Amino acid sequence: QQLMRRSWYLATLEFPGTCATFSLCNTFHKMTLEGKCTSYNYHKGITKLSNNLGHLDTKVCGNDGVRKVEETRQGELVVLCPACPHPGINLPDNWSNPNNPKQWLYMFFLAIDACFRLKRKLISTHKKYPPLQPGWAYMVDPKPYQEYLLSVTDQDEMSTCTGLAALDYANTKFSKGYAQTRLGMCCWAQHEMVRKNAAGALQKGERYSNMDYIVASWLRHLYHLLALVLSYDIVCQWSKRCISRMAALPPNVRLHAVFFFIKFVIPKLHIYGHKLACQILYSLNFMKGVGRTDVEGIEHTWANMGPVATSTKEMGPGSSLDALEDHLGHWNWGRLSNLVFNWSSGHTKHLIQGKLLHKRCIVAIQELALQEASLEWFSGEQIAEIPLWRQAVEDFEDNPSKPNPFELPSSGTLLYLEFGCFPSSYCPRHGFTGYQSSNCR
Repeated sequence: QQLMRRSWYLATLEFPGTCATFSLCNTFHKMTLEGKCTSYNYHKGITKLSNNLGHLDTKVCGNDGVRKVEETRQGELVVLCPACPHPGINLPDNWSNPNNPKQWLYMFFLAIDACFRLKRKLISTHKKYPPLQPGWAYMVDPKPYQEYLLSVTDQDEMSTCTGLAALDYANTKFSKGYAQTRLGMCCWAQHEMVRKNAAGALQKGERYSNMDYIVASWLRHLYHLLALVLSYDIVCQWSKRCISRMAALPPNVRLHAVFFFIKFVIPKLHIYGHKLACQILYSLNFMKGVGRTDVEGIEHTWANMGPVATSTKEMGPGSSLDALEDHLGHWNWGRLSNLVFNWSSGHTKHLIQGKLLHKRCIVAIQELALQEASLEWFSGEQIAEIPLWRQAVEDFEDNPSKPNPFELPSSGTLLYLEFGCFPSSYCPRHGFTGYQSSNCR
């Protein structure tokens, strides 16, 4: 009763140790009525009001000095990933030595994708409603981006692969009445953090011209000696004539896009929608130094950003860009907090290893033991063939023009005879002449 008279609501009637003020309860009540906010999400937001680390201790922030707004550089306001390779910050002095046996540690995994939900109607203009932070964080600078797009016409982006909806609607469908039909983005594939100047609006589907500019805009901030593994669900088509398209980009991004050694891959889940040749050439399972990376992490970012479209699709260009910047910054900070910060329970408050790194370390140790035991058993059963297989794999990794040991020989004629059907491109005299197949009867 004493607590209730003080307008404190008890969490439990038996030995209460936690209370919430009536004003807090009333605020939550209104929020859940209007925004359908759960008590968990409301409490999670309350705990981040002090310094956004997820604990209630108020810390004093240092003063960065007084600077003019004009002094803010492109991409300066992003929340950086501490686990990404940053030369001069978290890499050893000899990291770029080609004889370094741990070169695979310094590979940069970039995931590219576009979200179909993040549309915006054709409302107002950038001149009337400019953004507050043009190119200072995650989005590309809208002014040079729009100037470049005005010089680009519709491109014939036909697919020689199967089931690529991103190319089927690249120029025509679902663009009428919209200034933005989706959002293209690049993120760090392993820890799912959005990069500097690595997101931009797409006007007519997933055109190569838009995605080329977004990728090149981000490459300005990457050290050119880092090996880059670039993942895209349509990379089998996008990588074709990529060099010639990069040469047509504006000078502010063109020069930075040609210095990188790039390996192209398809995400592990999306690759099964491609034909067999793509599954061999762009598979992460057959690439040296990538471990068990699946590069599907960008889909988690879209799952978080998708609901924002309910608000941004009715906004003007400047308001929409600022709103997206805000949500992308919140996403990056959440990933950083989960990756690095983990406050121990009890009265002692000190930083310990981040939850995500700790979890992945445990899984890696367990999986390493299982994989080593499996490899040892497999090698023991076929010990005579192991040296030949190992040499074939190493030769292919050093020189991709060598025979691919992961490509199985084609021997499917008997299978087609058994089911009573042949591909439409099968000729009894010349064999298989293509990949497209007809339905079985």
